[in-house]
Amino acid sequence: MSNKGGQMSPEQSNQEIAPKLNPRTRAITELWENEFFQVCHGKHVRIDENQLKILALSISELRLAIPDWQMPGVLPKDSLALASYLPYICAVNFTFTDPHAPHLRFKVVDETGVYYGSQAMCRCFYRHFGERPIETEAMMNIIRSKNGINRFFQGHCPMPLIGYRGIYLLETAEALERVFNSEWQSLFQEGGYRAFGNESRIGIVDLIELNFPKSFGLDCSYHEDELGRYPLRFAKRAQLWLMIYQGRALSAPQDLKSLVDGNLLGPIADSAIPNALRSRGAIIYSQKLAARIDRQEELPAKSEEVREIRMATISAVKNLLAFLNTHLIGCGKKPVSMLALDNALWQMGRNLKTPAHLCRTTDY
Repeated sequence: MSNKGGQMSPEQSNQEIAPKLNPRTRAITELWENEFFQVCHGKHVRIDENQLKILALSISELRLAIPDWQMPGVLPKDSLALASYLPYICAVNFTFTDPHAPHLRFKVVDETGVYYGSQAMCRCFYRHFGERPIETEAMMNIIRSKNGINRFFQGHCPMPLIGYRGIYLLETAEALERVFNSEWQSLFQEGGYRAFGNESRIGIVDLIELNFPKSFGLDCSYHEDELGRYPLRFAKRAQLWLMIYQGRALSAPQDLKSLVDGNLLGPIADSAIPNALRSRGAIIYSQKLAARIDRQEELPAKSEEVREIRMATISAVKNLLAFLNTHLIGCGKKPVSMLALDNALWQMGRNLKTPAHLCRTTDY
């Protein structure tokens, strides 16, 4: 159905093209969208579906694409080297803004440029390893040496939660060596190059959480009510590992084998994406929660407020993708993937001047 006027028709808005979801995302969105949950427990965050549709129309004008993660000076150009980086950079991809005032954001300044947040973290890896693959022994030697982790993450300001980063990097290197013979390919082969399992085997995300329990297995919250206890398995960094991998694999198939079900990855529940959605009115915080975030008050990582922010973010992005693709197909254009939308929202959210919610967490 053509819609050249640029507005979403009633037929389109009522017949959205629902995206395929992985089992974790489906469980989270089904709970969030449950009427009993919303009436009894949805206290702090709500989704404005009309603003989501307006945002979908705005995003439809952009050239969305799955990123290939070619970032000179930050990530290796060599795809096999990049794949060897991913267990480590994703193990420590969390909390780059210090929750304590004055809320310094991790920053690296050198002769190649100025880097912030996750890019500054990746720059620390690249300035040490460059285009070389990261070997498990080399990583373990860095962490075990005196003050090694502090020197490795030397920046313009201190890296928050530096102790956890050392613990996670060491566990990642040791588990890769012990379980997978120091080869990320063995992990992917065991999972059948599937992010999520099927009837015959578990997927790579499950394998990551099982074999790296501290580094990747703790990003799970629980909702309890009269009807039961529900696990909310966000797995932000485990999914991020595979999202970056898939982006490079699709752009360099001669070097990397792509995932069978890469389209099921996401949405990601971090701090940048809800910030983007909030800036466009697509998610709305209670007055009390909005005030706490705006004055940059630290929120407890496993709190009810943070749990609602993350659940609402996942549900909103799922619906946003449905609205977006319904509109694109109605205009005779190709649909976009969750990986492309996630990257667009992340870029939008991380570059806003308005503050995202602050947590002292290793989840994201």
